[in-house]
Amino acid sequence: MLNILHLSDPHFHSSWEDNKEVTAKLEYIGNEFPDHKLIVTGDIVDDGYGAQYRRALEAFQPFIGRIFICPGNHDFGRKGNLYSKNCVNRFDKLMYDLGHRQKYGSHPIVHVLKDEDNTRGIMLIGLSSAIRSKDPFDFACGRIGWLQRRRLDRILMNPETIGMRKIVYFHHHPFEWFSFFGQMLDARKLIRLLSAKCEVVLFGHKHKSDMWTKYNYIDYILSAADLRRTKMIREISVDKEVISVQEHSIG
Repeated sequence: MLNILHLSDPHFHSSWEDNKEVTAKLEYIGNEFPDHKLIVTGDIVDDGYGAQYRRALEAFQPFIGRIFICPGNHDFGRKGNLYSKNCVNRFDKLMYDLGHRQKYGSHPIVHVLKDEDNTRGIMLIGLSSAIRSKDPFDFACGRIGWLQRRRLDRILMNPETIGMRKIVYFHHHPFEWFSFFGQMLDARKLIRLLSAKCEVVLFGHKHKSDMWTKYNYIDYILSAADLRRTKMIREISVDKEVISVQEHSIG
């Protein structure tokens, strides 16, 4: 059985004092779930500063080899909507330091997890929904983009991977159509693409925890609250043909 914990939006700050709640929860998770994989769906840091990324790496160090992340709007720029290439480079370095050699851009990032019960493998597919734009009027919106969507479709429709369980993760809300602030601008296109082609979708961004079952022919769509304030996280378990979700208290 493969067990995965979904976390989101830790928003690391530069000072250790400002990160006490997040680091305490990560220490608890490390002790209570020593073999679980972790997926963190964006907003790893608060403003993209170097010191914030250093704090994130220090906190994630015990999870190297079993942690998977994707970028949020705060990771790529100050206040979540002031894009900076330097911030992108810092996120890429964090990925590298966590053991991942791929970079987010126009390609989805794919990992295949296997164990004795899941010999075909569980496919994790990470997407970047963070807009690389310097326009402050983007208001923390997101976009997957046509090229990333096209390559995602090829992965999902590949005959060699059709029998594999798939978990797709990104930062922005995939079906909140009418929010002016922070919406995913191509959400409708993405959710149509994912329909009936994956089992689990994970996201964050809104700092609200929620779960939808059988929405758009997807078994589970899960949103996670911000790690700093949340008192609950969800565990996704994959046991051969069965996928289940369980909630755990962490605070």
